[in-house]
Amino acid sequence: LYQNNKQMVITSDCPANQLKNIMPRLKSRFGFGLSVDIQTPSKELRLDILQKKVPYMISNPSDIPIEALEMIAETFITNIRDLEGALRRYITYCVTLDIPFTVDNVYLALECLIPESVSSVSKEKSNAKRVKDVKETVSDYYKIPVKDIESASRKQNITFARQMAIYLIRTEYNLPLKRIGEFFGNRDHATISHSCDKILALTKGDPSVSQDVDILLKIINNF
Repeated sequence: LYQNNKQMVITSDCPANQLKNIMPRLKSRFGFGLSVDIQTPSKELRLDILQKKVPYMISNPSDIPIEALEMIAETFITNIRDLEGALRRYITYCVTLDIPFTVDNVYLALECLIPESVSSVSKEKSNAKRVKDVKETVSDYYKIPVKDIESASRKQNITFARQMAIYLIRTEYNLPLKRIGEFFGNRDHATISHSCDKILALTKGDPSVSQDVDILLKIINNF
């Protein structure tokens, strides 16, 4: 191949001069060529790859928030095929279940693919599961679908249920207001703070609301 001026690309996990069980003549020949150290793709590159893949997978790429793509890029760091597979699984999961493309659904969709050794990811998975449980508990208690609680609807009963879910999450798990907002359609810090203050005020002036909180907390603590 060399004598016929053919281009050769050889990969290994070490420099040519450190190869074992290879004839010295070949090691010398390999070392004669250009050696390049290929590192794991950076988070920025992984995110860029995901953003370029999304339009080929769904008709409306803007449906997927950048925060969701960032979560995937931060989690799958060694293999581009795994990265693309994670994105495809996330999209399929949300489309099949007819649920929104949210950050918390990233971890619910990719739960079986995420290494348990990644502590930060494990913590995020736990938070996503807790938030999901609270949403479902509030949904069952007030007979309001989870998708309505997550929606932008301002109907009084839906708004109240949403505020209750936010208050319970903040009270029980002390998640940052910004993070809670991400679990509810990227609502801002002020909206989440207002929801917590509203329910807290009601618990002091309305016995029925206080009773609801006690009942819901007991259910949540039994998970």
